[in-house]
Amino acid sequence: MDFKAKIEARLKQILETKRSFNVLYVSDNTSRLSCVRGLNAMQEFKTFYSSITDVTLTTMDSKTFTRMKPDLSAFNVVWVDNVISCSFNDTLMESMREAFDKFEPGWRDEAESLKGNKAAYDEYMKQANEYRSLTLRVVYALDEFYWDAPGGRNRTIIDAKMVSDCLSYADTIVVPNTELMVAIQQTQLVDEDKEVVVIPSFVSNF
Repeated sequence: MDFKAKIEARLKQILETKRSFNVLYVSDNTSRLSCVRGLNAMQEFKTFYSSITDVTLTTMDSKTFTRMKPDLSAFNVVWVDNVISCSFNDTLMESMREAFDKFEPGWRDEAESLKGNKAAYDEYMKQANEYRSLTLRVVYALDEFYWDAPGGRNRTIIDAKMVSDCLSYADTIVVPNTELMVAIQQTQLVDEDKEVVVIPSFVSNF
């Protein structure tokens, strides 16, 4: 399966057609930064761009997402706002795979056939994810301190692992400052080619 050719063709198609946005926003209202990148920002985005393109916005919390397991092929952006949940991560990952199945049948079988060759498998999955992200892009918005959620700083190492897992699934990671961007890159919490975007905030480090 030549994903490079498919990526080029998909990019050409995007440039030549009117772009619409079908956004699924998932939040448990645990982020202190929602005013600048959360539901308010999503609603402003919808209002601003609705005059020039089609924008739909669907919202739900992580428990609803896990229970309903929405069909992600109906969306082209999934925005996850600082959600920390193992069950959500598992459901999100499987839903991403199922959405990819719909517009690229057979990719799983080919990936399975390459598992004996790690280099070939890793390269295949890298290209497959890049291709999938042109149709379904997953964004994870990370708080300044990922444990700033109900429970305060008594969060455990398990929570850190859950956040790390979600960061690995996401195509784009949104952080509030350059320091956090550098930190997650230098500690290799994310791959070096992962897109990390800074949306500045005035939240204190203290």
